[in-house]
Amino acid sequence: MKNHVSTTFYMLPMLWFNAIATFIFEIYISFLFIKFWSVRWNWSLILCVTIPCFIVACYSPVIDTIVQSTTSDLNSFSVPIPFWMMKINSLRIPSIVAGITLMVGMLGRENEVS
Repeated sequence: MKNHVSTTFYMLPMLWFNAIATFIFEIYISFLFIKFWSVRWNWSLILCVTIPCFIVACYSPVIDTIVQSTTSDLNSFSVPIPFWMMKINSLRIPSIVAGITLMVGMLGRENEVS
């Protein structure tokens, strides 16, 4: 992937790879944190943590794809990505959090009040 990007200077495949591969890898790693293997949805964790982190992780590739497909002159375009979002996406934090919380929220055990 890095060889292709360095020869073509087309960064879009690398952005998609960084967002999706880290998410899938963290789903795999999250199996270490699951103690009970029964499907019990923790909707509050999924809705409040997983979905926003996944949206932040996929914002850059989606916006770059839209801008590159709608811009006629690719030499002069700007992508509206805030600096804080570029910084945390370069560290891949949203993909890591989204992958782990998806599996923990899907297979984790909710605290039951007795």
